[in-house]
Amino acid sequence: MPANPPALITVSDDGNMLYAMLVNASWTQDWPGTITVKDFAISWSTGTVLVNDDLDAIPLVQNREDFVHPLALDVADSTVRFVLPAHSVAFLAIGRAQ
Repeated sequence: MPANPPALITVSDDGNMLYAMLVNASWTQDWPGTITVKDFAISWSTGTVLVNDDLDAIPLVQNREDFVHPLALDVADSTVRFVLPAHSVAFLAIGRAQ
């Protein structure tokens, strides 16, 4: 597995929001992730992960609940920690403390 999965990270124009999209392309290994942002005290965060444990499943799903799940995030100061499941895509929104 590569040291870091592909990621797209953007920040809002006012610098108060950070958005991240992370991809774990491994079919079998979860990836423990950490995002640390210097000079960015986090006031809140939320994460959603798209994942299906059935690797043989048809990619067009009938029920949202079969594919879309909340991603557990652990926040401390300017760091967010999480575990990105195997074969998944995660979307994070992180708000800066005012």
